[in-house]
Amino acid sequence: MLSIKKNVLILLLMWLSLPAFAQTYRSLLRRANDQYELKAYTQAIETYLQVLERKEDEPEALAKIADCFWNLNQMEEAAENYTKLVRQRNVEPKALLAYGHVLKALGRYEEAKNYYLQYAKTDPSIGNPFAQSCDFARFQQAQSGEYSVVEERVNSTSADFGPAFLGDQIVFASSRTDIQRPTSGWDGVSRSQLFISRLGVDGFLQPPAMLKYQNQQVGGKARLLLPLTTALWPIPGIILSAACVKFPALAPN
Repeated sequence: MLSIKKNVLILLLMWLSLPAFAQTYRSLLRRANDQYELKAYTQAIETYLQVLERKEDEPEALAKIADCFWNLNQMEEAAENYTKLVRQRNVEPKALLAYGHVLKALGRYEEAKNYYLQYAKTDPSIGNPFAQSCDFARFQQAQSGEYSVVEERVNSTSADFGPAFLGDQIVFASSRTDIQRPTSGWDGVSRSQLFISRLGVDGFLQPPAMLKYQNQQVGGKARLLLPLTTALWPIPGIILSAACVKFPALAPN
């Protein structure tokens, strides 16, 4: 008799705790989703983990925590959660596509291709090209590099940037201080100036020199005219942006 009463009491306590558990679970999922929508991925991951502690196979939590890891470039963790998700029945096709992206980012091209092909059953216009891209990536992996990248000899310890063709020569900006104009009156402060060089027979740029120029007053304002030596004209165009700090020499293997 006592045993029956004890079992009934336990069942009653479990029944009473279910609403509180469900409410906590739902509120945590809502909070995690809010953080996810705000792109607060680190905070969302922490909350999704609490959700998964209560229900480890929750598909929405698994999908979104995996996407959080993807957005934080933590691919191994993303793959781990997508693996759990795709093992479930009735997985949404977009999860297969996302898992393919993660596997591809990890260099697991054959596995990625498999999930892209599964997604292609839903949308072949997207799934099939991604599957083909995996074949291309695997092919490229097997190829030896067509070029080797070496540091250009004219590079200095300062910022060398913005190379441009000027006739058969190259002009670039640099804040280097090892080359100065004879009458520069350098005050010790590094400032970017224009330098010019020519490609040598060894494939590297020759030691640079400062670009000569003249100023002309136009409308009361100084205007820079490039350059004094007419052989340097014309300028075909900029080949790299000024954001480049170092420019390498490319030499065939």
